[in-house]
Amino acid sequence: MAFPTGWLRKCIITVPDAQISGSNINFPIFLTQDNFPSEMLDGGSNSALNGGGDVRFSEDAAGTVQLPCDVVSFVTGGTPSAEIHVKLPTLNTGADKTFYVWYKKTGEVQPAVTATYGRNAVWADFIAVYHLKETTGTDFINSTGNSAFDLSSSATSTNITGKIGQGINFNGAYPNVVAAVVTAHPFSVTCWGKHDTLDANSILVSGSRNANHSRYWNLGIGTGAAGYKLQASTTNPGTVSAATTVGISAGNWFHAA
Repeated sequence: MAFPTGWLRKCIITVPDAQISGSNINFPIFLTQDNFPSEMLDGGSNSALNGGGDVRFSEDAAGTVQLPCDVVSFVTGGTPSAEIHVKLPTLNTGADKTFYVWYKKTGEVQPAVTATYGRNAVWADFIAVYHLKETTGTDFINSTGNSAFDLSSSATSTNITGKIGQGINFNGAYPNVVAAVVTAHPFSVTCWGKHDTLDANSILVSGSRNANHSRYWNLGIGTGAAGYKLQASTTNPGTVSAATTVGISAGNWFHAA
């Protein structure tokens, strides 16, 4: 049966107006276990399925306007956890934003990643999104579905607890993007990073338009570890950079954008 027929539980989710900035369209909102009712993750009679196969979202109480979602992880039982991204058509100041989560439907799985309400649809306006949730190998999936921007790392990596869900610790070498060139401009980049040591000019994420890296951009630690620096090398006017003045420290998570 098609959604919402057969889904036995639902709950309203409210984003307070005070937490909304500006007018936004097609906005992916991040949800954790703290945003859901406890029964949804306790493994009891009204729980969602472990893995989140039956978790769905709608903009209205009747479930007629379904929303795309990306269920990165969903664990029920004694130590519940969740990492889910839901695409909201609008998120504007002036009023609370409400939408609905649906669950308790046996035998369900998440829509295919290419489906209308599947993972890729959440990130349709993005070039690349990496959750770094892979547990084996050196390949990391781009959640937009654009396989040209999947990551492949030549470095030894281990799973760690990240700032948001699972993270990856790269030991001694940079991961490189395979067969990917960002030609759209302007574009933005954002990530969370934690440094074991503060090496000047240590790079969090970077990209290049050609094999000899004569035209590139990177985001990393600025000189003297005074903050993060965005640097780009172009044909005109040459190398340019901009840096923050907020200090960073080893062993702590920092948001770079």
